[in-house]
Amino acid sequence: MKKIIFSLTFIFSFFAAQSQSITGRITDENQNPVEFANVILLKTSDSTFVMGVVSDSLGNFEIKTTESNYFLQISAMGYKTLRQNINQNNLGTIILQQDAAMLQEAQITAMRPRITVTNTGIEVNIENSMLATGNTIESLFQQLPGVWINNGNISINGKSGVLVMVNEREVNFSGEQLSAYLNSLRSEDVSKIEIISNPSSVYSAANLGGVIKIITKNKIDEGWSVMLSNSFNMLAYTGVQPYASFQYGRGKFMSRFSVNGNFGKGSGLFSDSDEKDLLSGVSYISHSENKMLDKNYSFNADLFYKINDRNNVAFNAGYLLWSKDEDITGNTNVNDNNSTTVSTDNNRNDIQKQQVYWFALNYNLLLNNDGSDKLMLIANFDNQFSYTTDNHNEFSNYDNQHQIISENGFLNKQNNPYRIFAADLRYINNLGKAGNIITGFKYSISNVYNDFSYFDKLNNAWQLNDTIGYNFHYNEQLFAFYAQYYINREKWDLTAGLRAEGTTGNVIDVTETDRRFDLFPAVFFNYFLTKSQTLGVSYSRRIQRISYFRLMPRRWYSSQYSIMEGNPDLKPNIHNNFEVNYNISNKYSFSLGYYWNNNSSSSYSRSQTIDNKTVFVNTYKDGIKNKNFNFNAYIPITFTKWWSSVNQLYGNYNEYKSADFDYKNFSYGFFTQHTFLMFWKLKSEILYRFYSPEKSAYSEDDPYHLLNFSVQRNFLSDKLTVKLSLDRILCYQKPTTTTTTPTVVSISKMYGRSIPYMSFTITYNFSKGKTQRMPNRTNANTQEKNRTY
Repeated sequence: MKKIIFSLTFIFSFFAAQSQSITGRITDENQNPVEFANVILLKTSDSTFVMGVVSDSLGNFEIKTTESNYFLQISAMGYKTLRQNINQNNLGTIILQQDAAMLQEAQITAMRPRITVTNTGIEVNIENSMLATGNTIESLFQQLPGVWINNGNISINGKSGVLVMVNEREVNFSGEQLSAYLNSLRSEDVSKIEIISNPSSVYSAANLGGVIKIITKNKIDEGWSVMLSNSFNMLAYTGVQPYASFQYGRGKFMSRFSVNGNFGKGSGLFSDSDEKDLLSGVSYISHSENKMLDKNYSFNADLFYKINDRNNVAFNAGYLLWSKDEDITGNTNVNDNNSTTVSTDNNRNDIQKQQVYWFALNYNLLLNNDGSDKLMLIANFDNQFSYTTDNHNEFSNYDNQHQIISENGFLNKQNNPYRIFAADLRYINNLGKAGNIITGFKYSISNVYNDFSYFDKLNNAWQLNDTIGYNFHYNEQLFAFYAQYYINREKWDLTAGLRAEGTTGNVIDVTETDRRFDLFPAVFFNYFLTKSQTLGVSYSRRIQRISYFRLMPRRWYSSQYSIMEGNPDLKPNIHNNFEVNYNISNKYSFSLGYYWNNNSSSSYSRSQTIDNKTVFVNTYKDGIKNKNFNFNAYIPITFTKWWSSVNQLYGNYNEYKSADFDYKNFSYGFFTQHTFLMFWKLKSEILYRFYSPEKSAYSEDDPYHLLNFSVQRNFLSDKLTVKLSLDRILCYQKPTTTTTTPTVVSISKMYGRSIPYMSFTITYNFSKGKTQRMPNRTNANTQEKNRTY
């Protein structure tokens, strides 16, 4: 590693010169910090724009520059613009005076989330906005521009394959488990969300759609503070979502503890499906109703200790208990000329329980006085020690006279535990005028298990069938090295990185060891057209690795007429992405992109005859080539002093090719969020989102509309917040997905009663002390845990 660092430093050494660091703290006239103040560096000679930053939540800012004759222009909503001459590197406290004419505009702006456009995506500040109250993380995602979540499947601007992180710690669930986990976390604990559509080389290469980073609050009081909150869910889903947090800080020690919960029940969730075998003409038409009971608990602890001026350590621990009890009743009509069964009544009970804990350790060693050179050690251990699923199925089969022919049933018992350890050693080196360089090495080991037992119901008793059960163990090791270089000049900046990843993995005693080595370059170039306009060009190469459980050759009945099956022959997919973006004042963004890959994988269905009965086998298939041209526009608008909006539009043109199909498809989506300052100090928000019909690989989704409304008011000097929300107002829709393969056509619908979701939230917070900042944590296992489903 020393040779590589020396070589990279030597290559860029011709740029070398000493840069300066200008720092300060911005407050109002009452010494309260001013967050998100714009700090712009301008040349003294002609006021030419050099660079700009925004102040953090404590009012602090830092600008690194090589210029010698310049001044600062500082502005913030609700305050008069200030010009500050620079006579020393540390400017101390800078006081902004309030501007009465801008106060009301500042109020309406503060109610909506503060959104900053970056060259890799957008940053959404949640604190102090209406989104900060009464939302789970899942409902919060629905209210972010460009983000869509459906049954735990997340996309950014129409692109799936998204990594989700909490403080850079990747969430280890997907599908229903991801939805349940996100529903157990509250917006009250969130500081901001970063939506990174085009990640750099420092991030894991295993993301195609981008990265969503949920950054929790990291302001700790010198003293203590407490927040209590509860949401009451009504109408379509009834339940409560309690939340409590406690923070304590003193001297070099800071801590935060939080407890979240979700207890509820729902009924009136319906499902329709129509599966047809194109070869035999056999079809199964089903209708079912789902009743569920949810119980989720989560606990999280953050500890930070400053050892001395150059050493600090952060520790995070968490525990999650997720459980779900579902009763599903329904009927299947059988259209099969060779079968005496014409219909089947289905009674199913699913009991799922998941328990996982994690530990994360961050150690930072500052190698110089200003902290621009430092060494970081990031280590994580995650243990999902239990994830059990008991799937009880009982069937009554009828003839055309509606007489019972037979009754049968089966019981599936599964346990899917895993253990993941990862460590990342990272070195950050400031090269002065030549920029900075980040190098690092990562190692991880993942052990994933799948124990499955199958029971037949014979003589009203469950009897083990040894011929169907199995016990798989998947082991994988990953080695990665990455280097990233950044340089900033008056008219341009450049970020160039290279990541190398090698993996070895296999299902022990079942498959041969698969070894891979890949290189992943990422280059971002930005040209500053004016002080407010930036033109950027980027290229990156990423990989989509296969879920561990999809690689296991498991096979089990999910119903009397369907089988779930893994595919150990699936291979990773290399993804190339090229993008041009145009940014105005870090507020407006327009981008054009093109990406291509040659081995996408997708869900796939085929028919099979077992015991003279047609059964549909649901598995996965790769070998799909995809080309995509995309457009994205983000436009915020302030209409009046009491009305503002955030708007986003995207479009995707796709070409798909495989041995089974060759077609083209265009889809688009629209997002608009309007915030209002009303009478009696009421604040309200209306959100509308639309998705056009979209076809991808073997499936096609119908259009979908989402409409939400909320109203909020604060009391007791903003310590008490009351909020009423009405979600999914357009509840009459029946989202439909059609899947077509060479032998099977399947049409499925999932919908609820024509009643919207209503929630009522009360939040109270109180504190004693002054605010400090606890550094954000990073995690090393963001790649591996995404594949534990």
